[in-house]
Amino acid sequence: KLEDYKFFTFRGKTFMVTHAGLEPTRVKEVNGFTNEHELVMGLGERHKTPYDVNIDNKYALSNNSIVNVHGHRNTFNQAVVTAGEKALSINLTKDGKFRTLVITDDGTMHPTEWDSIDSPTFVDTLYSDPDVKEKSVAGTDIIAHNFTKDVFFQKGGNRWTPRTLSARGMFTRENDIVGRGFKKFFNVDENDTSGLDTLTYPVDLYVKWNGFLGISFWDDKISAPRFLTKGGMEEWTPNKANNPIVLKNIVEHTGYLSLVSSYLEEHRENSVLFEMITPDDKHIIDYDDIIMSVPIAVINNETGLPVTIDEVNVFDINPLKHADNEEELRNILADIDTWEDPIEGVVIRGQNKMLKYKTSFYKRSKEMRGRLGIYNRVGPKKFKEGFSDPNKWYYGAQDWTNRAIENNETEFSPKLALQFYQEDDYKL
Repeated sequence: KLEDYKFFTFRGKTFMVTHAGLEPTRVKEVNGFTNEHELVMGLGERHKTPYDVNIDNKYALSNNSIVNVHGHRNTFNQAVVTAGEKALSINLTKDGKFRTLVITDDGTMHPTEWDSIDSPTFVDTLYSDPDVKEKSVAGTDIIAHNFTKDVFFQKGGNRWTPRTLSARGMFTRENDIVGRGFKKFFNVDENDTSGLDTLTYPVDLYVKWNGFLGISFWDDKISAPRFLTKGGMEEWTPNKANNPIVLKNIVEHTGYLSLVSSYLEEHRENSVLFEMITPDDKHIIDYDDIIMSVPIAVINNETGLPVTIDEVNVFDINPLKHADNEEELRNILADIDTWEDPIEGVVIRGQNKMLKYKTSFYKRSKEMRGRLGIYNRVGPKKFKEGFSDPNKWYYGAQDWTNRAIENNETEFSPKLALQFYQEDDYKL
């Protein structure tokens, strides 16, 4: 059977072997009652996943005399981290490599690595991850992978891993990635790793459209592109009363079908992402009841990174703004918050990661929509009792909500939010 941990002493040294590596302060506290998750996945820190914690560096800075031997933490790819003769941490995991530790009879340790010939593919790891769900695309042998709700709502974010971050509209056939959306990326200041100071500059800003994501990629078995939602549906249904809308028809209606088809036939290693906007899919931003698909990115299926040269030259996807440093970026975001024609926000592409920024108009409008929904559900008296405290209004929507109720306009609409924004002279 597999054991969660192993301690042993050999030639005067004590070794601690776990899958994930232990915090140096936890070494002497491990016993049969220790949570298996700590030993297998590791402990994160506030708003950080275990993958973001360099356990080897932490261990090397301790005064622990027990040798920490582990795998799993392949983000940093370090084999041996040591500080003097005492604290020693050995990582037996590295992408594409196989590592072993040989301890000779005189107590000398020899970490060795060579190219792995039987390591599981990335697709294999998706199937074995309980935080990733799979769904067959109807009528095909293509599988759609997405992270589970448990990952999204986990406090502290310690279930965001390289697999769950990638499993957001990723499509596979056997061991091949045939299409994909963006990797999961976060709102500015949503957690400790999403501040503007975590970006590597310069950065480019792109309009964040207010619809739903459509992913197109080439399917060799039908010699044509597929157009799917993140969940693997070829059609989107606003509610049971309306007829489903086929994503391919939206792309064709906007005039991109021929272009995306010819592009993907020649570039089968990439996916083209669209924002789908329809009158039946009401959000916050008012698009005057039009149907459109807006190309927002070209993504390489293997790396998950944007193919910017094709974005610009083929699909005319250009940055809205550019910032060379954090101060410039903050000034741009402050300016966007005062635009006469408000947008949902922007996607910020740094050299090291992507973040998204939602405008004050969007956040206030969304809060008003939620509060009006509660008002209609519980009635005026209970609503007043529950939301009279200003501290329960996080984005300043109390005034807009009260004005809507006073005018007997308790059903949210994008036009209503825009009306209040204009009445307030675009100041939030």
